[in-house]
Amino acid sequence: MDSAGRYFVSCLCEVEPVPLPVSPNIVGVDLGLTHLATLSTGEKIDNPRHTARLATRLARAQRCLARKRKGSANRAKAKRCVARIHARIRDTRQDYLYRLSNRLIRQNGIICLESLAVSNMVRNRSLSKAISDAGWSELVRQLRYKGKWAGRQVVAIDRFHPSSKRCSGCGHIAQTMPLCPATNNVRLARQPR
Repeated sequence: MDSAGRYFVSCLCEVEPVPLPVSPNIVGVDLGLTHLATLSTGEKIDNPRHTARLATRLARAQRCLARKRKGSANRAKAKRCVARIHARIRDTRQDYLYRLSNRLIRQNGIICLESLAVSNMVRNRSLSKAISDAGWSELVRQLRYKGKWAGRQVVAIDRFHPSSKRCSGCGHIAQTMPLCPATNNVRLARQPR
């Protein structure tokens, strides 16, 4: 039983995975926050932002939990309510990533991903919630093991390769790329002349 009050049963069986037929398609995947993944084919996969969708319900449930007396039965009920919302967020994120990784594995023979240090990126206080909500590490993990099962090749590109700074039309590489251009303009406007 998990904290949300749901019971799970695990069954172990040995099954030999069947490789998928050979596919000549090669795709590069650039992970991001505004779009969860941008494919080299030009397709942009939206980031559904599962946490943001249920944020008001979660905040209300957590406020309700904070008001309950410790050790009471009502606190246990409120705690289970918070756990159910967290479980719903986790399950919807997991389902979305499973469907996306299945589609990428079925359609492409070689998948190229950037190797991101997500644990280091989460340390950024302004982006940590959005990065955690996107689930980049989970998507990469699923692509790797599904690629191994299906006989597909999943290639990790060096994280210092300038994929985001390179222009797709002419190939020019920008020297700097700020996180948020709007905040840089505000800072420039406030500097004394």
